Amino acid sequence: MAVNFYNTRSGANTRSGLNTRSHLNTRMGFTDDEFYTDAYHSPYLADALITSREGVIGHAEDPLPFDHDGRFGANGDVFRWAGEVRRTLFVGELAHDAKFVDGVVDGQPRATLQINGQTVSLTRPTEQELNASTEIGMVLGNAKLRREREAEIHVQTSDLLPFFGSVVNLNAERQKYTVELLNVVLDATVFCHMPLKHRLAVRRPSEIEPRVQPMLPVPGHGSYPSGHATEARTLALVLIELLQAAWKLPSHNANFQRWSQQITRHAERIAHNRVIAGVHYPCDSIAGFQVADALAPAFVSRFRAQGSILNQLWGKAIREWEHLGSLPAAPPGPASAPTPASEADPGE
Repeated sequence: MAVNFYNTRSGANTRSGLNTRSHLNTRMGFTDDEFYTDAYHSPYLADALITSREGVIGHAEDPLPFDHDGRFGANGDVFRWAGEVRRTLFVGELAHDAKFVDGVVDGQPRATLQINGQTVSLTRPTEQELNASTEIGMVLGNAKLRREREAEIHVQTSDLLPFFGSVVNLNAERQKYTVELLNVVLDATVFCHMPLKHRLAVRRPSEIEPRVQPMLPVPGHGSYPSGHATEARTLALVLIELLQAAWKLPSHNANFQRWSQQITRHAERIAHNRVIAGVHYPCDSIAGFQVADALAPAFVSRFRAQGSILNQLWGKAIREWEHLGSLPAAPPGPASAPTPASEADPGE
């Protein structure tokens, strides 16, 4: 039975594919998370547990004293909790010091994000800038690629990990902690970019040009910066750092660069697809990449901090890739990568 970890944008789904007698748990029929959520929704199971208890406990006995060894609740115990609980704890640790500062530059709102020593500032584009050929003109010109990219665009509305995973053979069972780590990165990234969208409040392309007519429902938040661009590039950069740490290679290693290049190209293509779909301007993607370039090192630094629960997750994820021993050979490919909006003319 296939296990689907990729039916949300983050790639996380703690309830999918495991609510029958799967090969992962042939005796239970569900995961530990589901035992305390979906499974107890069944009145038949509840009745079976009641009668089973009555049949086995026998006569009441005095309770045994609980031996508290002092380790309960320490950082090392985080992996005793259910996945959704861990994810909440990890995200809270990863983005706990995110600070947003409002300002004005030349009459335009400016929003600054500060997190773990990293700072990025964005200024709202003017209406004149958005109406230029390099922005709304590019959105109109890229619309001709919608049919060609339709499948990618629809999948990427809610699911990004398979595109990066296709490069490195990411497997949800073999690299479950890597998947968990990337989900945490995604959630923390959304936590950081959504306040920027709110503060800058840039209208979507279809709100200033009636011919855009997006191929997707327009999201109910601001356009700038692009959330998909921010999330995709942050995921890509953190994954690259993780693999580099696991494979113990310098960033300038030529073979490693081939692998990292493929990962970053997927991030660029995901961002470009949002322009093609008609829900973002090219400048949204550029701004999203700027935010990601601040978030990724902030997050990686926090993952590497010794003694933290985040470092525990980082270490588990690294060990999932060390079995490769040496870096696999990369497939041949062109030397340069396309920019997010360079694959179509700016005309209609």
